[in-house]
Amino acid sequence: MNVLLLIDRLIDPAFFYFVCQSDFYWCHIFGEQIQATIQNVSAERYSELIVPCPPPVEQTAVTAFLLTAVFGLLWANAGSEAMVLAIGFGMIFFIQLAGNSSQIFISEVFPTNARASGFGLCQAAGRVGAFVAIPSFLWIQQGFGLTAVFVVIAVIVAIAAVAVTQIGPEAKGLALDEIAPPTA
Repeated sequence: MNVLLLIDRLIDPAFFYFVCQSDFYWCHIFGEQIQATIQNVSAERYSELIVPCPPPVEQTAVTAFLLTAVFGLLWANAGSEAMVLAIGFGMIFFIQLAGNSSQIFISEVFPTNARASGFGLCQAAGRVGAFVAIPSFLWIQQGFGLTAVFVVIAVIVAIAAVAVTQIGPEAKGLALDEIAPPTA
């Protein structure tokens, strides 16, 4: 199993990679450097690093959304048909993974007696959004270029990532009726 064990919790390596690229991480590293001939961070001080550690499912969602955005931007700059195919496959894979993460979130936020209707409403809104997005992407491409289309897609994915990971109740260890109690 390809997982790191840090601070008694499981951390997905891809998620930890993104943590190590963050300003939070680098501020800690620069703040803990030891003055020597060559500046470094001691193993003891490095072991004191507190890594933000959401539940594994949320780590997967964050990683999927970030990799969707990264692959989208790479796809915009693909130089050959083989790169378009390979990078496009990766982007579609992570879009599907991110989509599944959002569907899990959507099904948890509605009360039990309205869950099916609420989920259906969200799916319908997603279909309408896709219907509007396709002509919009064409308009953006014609007006601003192909890279702008993928920048817009990356921004949309970032908004979705924030919505899925930051909005709504924490569901870990709770029954569905505890997350969103039935209404009368």
